[in-house]
Amino acid sequence: MNIQERINNSNLPQKQLRVIQSILNDLESNSFLSGQEICHKFDISFSSLTRMAKSLDFKGFPQLKKEIESLYKDESSPTIQAENFLKRTDKNSILDAILDDEVNNIAKLKSSLKEDDLFKVAKNIYSSKRIFIIGIGQLKPIIRKLANNLELLGKEVIELDNVGFSKEFELHNATSSDLVILISVNKELTESFEFLNTLLTKEITSILLTDRKYGLLQKSAAISLFAPSKGSGILSNLCSYHILTNIIESYLFSLDEHVHLRKIKNIEKSWSSLPIFLQ
Repeated sequence: MNIQERINNSNLPQKQLRVIQSILNDLESNSFLSGQEICHKFDISFSSLTRMAKSLDFKGFPQLKKEIESLYKDESSPTIQAENFLKRTDKNSILDAILDDEVNNIAKLKSSLKEDDLFKVAKNIYSSKRIFIIGIGQLKPIIRKLANNLELLGKEVIELDNVGFSKEFELHNATSSDLVILISVNKELTESFEFLNTLLTKEITSILLTDRKYGLLQKSAAISLFAPSKGSGILSNLCSYHILTNIIESYLFSLDEHVHLRKIKNIEKSWSSLPIFLQ
């Protein structure tokens, strides 16, 4: 019997029913909250949380929490997303399904971003000696685009885009004057977790771009920015990552707009002099 069937067959008090339905309605935000965090967020006592779990035929809250975490992992699975996408396109057009996903992702991106965090990211990039940008698989175009634009603004950038990036990083003898931008999508890598913890011990600042609202990587990154990627499951939808990097670049540009504008004008002048464009 799944958890929704257990709820339907139970006689939960109204408040407990509201709490469990609120948790299930936003698994992304609630799955990895501790019991105390759930109590604080939904204004419920831990004893009431335990009674709720037992009313749903779980041994206690820890077992219920594991079930909730499992539901979230299933929901975020590429296979499950692909199956849900096929069900949706039985009745709706593929065009509408894809665009609806992208619009929803962008709306979530907008609501999650804070000016203070974006300025912190820009200031860290501006003051860093070197910037290491890390991302593997389908993230390679994102890191190439971000690297290109940071280089246009005069930054020294090093791209690491393969599994084993932590070993390659060691070869560069990074110091606390350098900055790491780690981009993660879908499943969190063990290497990423261990790498971020190593950066903490070396006092090297890290910025994480991730599609997880609550994940293990956030705990070790100096700054974490959320970029939703929910999609068809064939590949994660990366539109929000492109937009987020555009935003970061724009905040960086604004920190020293006259200098950066002059650099761009010089680049444009150099390109315009090349005999490769149609008139």
